Amino acid sequence: MAKVFENATPVAAAEPEETWSLGDRVIVQDTFHHQESTLLHPISVVRSQNGCHSCGSDATMNCSACKMTFYCSRDCQKRDWKTHKTTCQKTKKDSSSQGAMIELYQGMHGTVAQVDAQEGMVSVDMDLSATRLRLHNTMLKREPPISETAQQRRAQVQGGRLVEVEGRAMDLVVNCLRYIAAQIFMSLGEEVQDLTDVERIRAQGGEMGLIKINTMTSTAWSFWKDGRGHPRSRDAGVYDHLCQFLGIQLPEDNPGILEQNPPMKLAVQSLEDVSATESWNCRVSGDFWIVGFDQDGTYLIPDEQREVVYQCVGIVNPIWPMVRANNPNNFVMMSLTMIPWYGRLVYDGVLTPPQGLPLTPVARDKLQQRLERSLARATEEGRVIGRLTQLEVPGGSRKGLHDNIASSIDNHTKPKAQGPPTAQEADFLAQLAGIPKSSDASASEENPGAFWVFRRMGYNEVNNPEHKGLIMVAQAELGQSFALGEFSCSQGLAPVSVDILQDLVKWSRQQGTRPAVVGIDDIDCFERLQFLLDHPSAQGVDTRVQYYAPPSAEETRAAMAAGNYELSHGMYG
Repeated sequence: MAKVFENATPVAAAEPEETWSLGDRVIVQDTFHHQESTLLHPISVVRSQNGCHSCGSDATMNCSACKMTFYCSRDCQKRDWKTHKTTCQKTKKDSSSQGAMIELYQGMHGTVAQVDAQEGMVSVDMDLSATRLRLHNTMLKREPPISETAQQRRAQVQGGRLVEVEGRAMDLVVNCLRYIAAQIFMSLGEEVQDLTDVERIRAQGGEMGLIKINTMTSTAWSFWKDGRGHPRSRDAGVYDHLCQFLGIQLPEDNPGILEQNPPMKLAVQSLEDVSATESWNCRVSGDFWIVGFDQDGTYLIPDEQREVVYQCVGIVNPIWPMVRANNPNNFVMMSLTMIPWYGRLVYDGVLTPPQGLPLTPVARDKLQQRLERSLARATEEGRVIGRLTQLEVPGGSRKGLHDNIASSIDNHTKPKAQGPPTAQEADFLAQLAGIPKSSDASASEENPGAFWVFRRMGYNEVNNPEHKGLIMVAQAELGQSFALGEFSCSQGLAPVSVDILQDLVKWSRQQGTRPAVVGIDDIDCFERLQFLLDHPSAQGVDTRVQYYAPPSAEETRAAMAAGNYELSHGMYG
């Protein structure tokens, strides 16, 4: 208890509070003051504003254990301890979870959806996450206006899709990134030898064509800026390869070729434009109800937060007519990803049934009415999200949600010293030695079942509160991975060696063979397993281990869909 008092934290002086209105554009603050004292439950916020939790005087300190209860002095904190100690640890845990949330949303942009002036709370529809956050008003700052240049350059739309030149340019870039994913990050090198093969697979249609296009696209999003973990990537991400690939397409002896080909010219220019291809790390992805349409695009409502509304444009075909063809009277839900293109949100060309569902869900009467009301309110209040303004305002964030999942390898300087295998580790290694190994000939590329990847479902308490992950298995005939099953992290967000070894034994027995190569998305766990598999006690276990970068949400969904569900109701355009 003494440490709590000795380390009591002074609270920064309160800042002048802005007055917020529905539809205001805002940015989540990222200062130390706001992290420590304003992302709180409403009651805690009110108390901190009103004064000391014990006597009601002006509060200048907070409990250093939970950071959420405020006092005017150490004497008041001591007097209140008998009451506070029963909630301190629980509050500390809740605060830790909320701390993870603020870390995730620092600097992110959104739209004011509700204002509670009495409690000083504001609900914000976050652009990138398709969620609504309830934050204290001092956590927000006003978003600067969009630059005049960005307004003038905004992509032209006709009939809910990009006009021809814009659409052909974006379609070229998206097909190029699929080609790069197939050539470098997947096992489709022989099948996809040039861009015409990508078009051929798209034209193939049906379940197999959709699976391959979906997997190429989602893999590109996982490795957009970081190619570590793949021997052919040279540690470069898809974006770097894309810039090089499109540059190669331009003949040196004809520098005027771009002037003769406007779509190609725009595609190349987009590579270095923060409001277009350069910022495709900023994506909005999830399961959305398709709820309306006008000439500027299709209206979407995320299933996780049915008060948030987006407007999305098609590259070549608008979304609305495609999904309404089979369901003319009801809203349907589809899984998709939206990416920025010169002041518009454009879907990446693939629509599939939502994760975990074999068929496209259809809204019945009550749900349909609720979605209609949400669309009407958002339109009236000016809350429809149709662009990522963070890319178009001075000083706006250039980060996407996946960028905020900082891989532990980035802060890793040198391998840790490793102790000898524990009894539990040695036991699992002995069990693995008794299971036949899948052939390791081209194990990570061509041999189905030879390459398993352990990837977590989220990298903070907000996205992965149950500390679970997916085991994905390479399936060479599809050129992609499917989800074999789940694993759990027993000691927090990151797996430890026993977590991986335990499930390696379990699933290898079910499959009849163990993998030749195992990918791990946590650097410390990877290094421990690497040490264990090189240890003399692992004799007979010649499975290799490698570090594998965290996946995008799109790749996880694609693996779930391809491994467990029919995609005959998916589509692309």
